[in-house]
Amino acid sequence: MSRTRSFGWMILILLPLFGFGCKTDSNVKRPTTSVDRLPVVTQQPITKPPVTPPPPPSATATSPDILYLQQVMRNLLQVRSFRAAMMIPDPQGTVTGEIEFVRQTGLHGTLHLPLSITSEVYLIEKKIYFRTNTSTWVDLTATPDGQKAAELFRSAFSLSDKNTSLPVSGSAKMISITEDPSPCKLYTFLQNTSENQEQKNEICVRNDLPIRLRTFTAQGVVEVTYRDYNAPFELVSPIK
Repeated sequence: MSRTRSFGWMILILLPLFGFGCKTDSNVKRPTTSVDRLPVVTQQPITKPPVTPPPPPSATATSPDILYLQQVMRNLLQVRSFRAAMMIPDPQGTVTGEIEFVRQTGLHGTLHLPLSITSEVYLIEKKIYFRTNTSTWVDLTATPDGQKAAELFRSAFSLSDKNTSLPVSGSAKMISITEDPSPCKLYTFLQNTSENQEQKNEICVRNDLPIRLRTFTAQGVVEVTYRDYNAPFELVSPIK
């Protein structure tokens, strides 16, 4: 696997640690119907009576529980730091990843791919460094791949964008709310994917922050867990 391909893989897989990944259903434009012209029965024009359009179908209001989950995910945009881990099913074996995030400094991400491939990335002090396994760290700051990755991660925690890190659709349907032994309150809901297929999701909440996210896919369960919110840890650049 080339360095560029491995780096791109890593960025795409680590994004769910920031709340990306659960796709919401897209808006579908409804076709508008035209009103048939009234027939002309004389040589004189006939004034057509005003046609009152039918009222639009009433939109289903988003439930308070779904609104709460949306706010829980937005709360990720406010934390100073956290650590997270993820598991993604893969035909060749489970992909796992970890991340350390400090808002004022940057992030350190590690991705363990099948076939014993480990990739690491640092986005720190406006620099982005990458390596595979125990190879030498490479500065990708000035490269297109590095700039794109840095922008993706920074936008994931942009305080000006309320919809970033928001994997809960307004049209999602709540299934159940239970107490999880973690402990956290477990919200289970259904929402449509971009392919308009209904998908089961879980968000476990403690102190108005996500503790665990699960998405149930045809390949298996994608799981993200969060810990150490606002913990006072530091990140150190791997290149002095």
